[in-house]
Formats: sequence, C-alpha cells, structure tokens
Amino acid sequence: MPSALTYLRVAVSGLLSYRAPRFRVDADGKTFEERMLLVFAANAQYCGNRMHVAPVARMDDGLLDVVMVRELGLLAVLPKLVKLYRGTILGDPAVRHVRAARVRVDAEPAAQIQTDGQMAGRTPVEFSVLRQALSVVVRP
Repeated sequence: MPSALTYLRVAVSGLLSYRAPRFRVDADGKTFEERMLLVFAANAQYCGNRMHVAPVARMDDGLLDVVMVRELGLLAVLPKLVKLYRGTILGDPAVRHVRAARVRVDAEPAAQIQTDGQMAGRTPVEFSVLRQALSVVVRP
C-alpha cells in the first residue's frame, strides 16, 4: 500500500498541470454545476491511505457523502490538503458537502473516475448505496 507521502506527492505533481473540468453533480435531485477540482462520493470516512475526506460519513446509513472542492490554484490547494488529512475539510469555504442515496457525476471534458484508488473509467457515472447490504465488523 502506498504511503500517505506518496499520495501527497502524486497529488501535488498532478495539480501542476491540471485544469479543472466543469462538473455537474446531481445528488438526490439537488444539482451543483461549476468548475471543480474534484468530487468525492464516499461511503466511508477515509480514502487514499488516511485522507479523511468525509469525516461524518457512516457506512451503515444508506447514504453517500458527496464532497465537492471548487477549482483552486496550486497555492490555495496546499492548505486544503492539510485539512483533508486532518479531517477538517468540510469546514472550508471552498468545499461543499451533501448526503444522498443516489449521485450522478458528469464533467466537461470527461473526468477520470477512481474507485478505491484504481482507475475505473471516465464520467458520466452514477453511484448509489444498497442500505445494509453487507455485514461489516468494525472496532467501536
């Protein structure tokens, strides 16, 4: 598993040449449309080796936590990365957070989709959760 430093290094190097697409996110009928740096549809609180992207997410509630970060320049992004790892990203004014059972994400130009760190295609994509479909054992 790559280290947190590896994820951070790859993120910063990718930001140097990245141009944010214009996203359209439909979350249970609420639509958000603007240039966004990224969109997370999370069922759990963490991804990418301890990035605390959705600190209030619950895996058993039947909802996805949708975290959207508006387009930012590299210097503005760096402090957001610190908040992302600390779990305080949701309080940032550049971040929008909604909860939804069904989420559709489209982007112009098409954006890459990652699922659990693996490339899984390009937008458009739709996500949904089957409430309590799996039994999962976790520590309290």
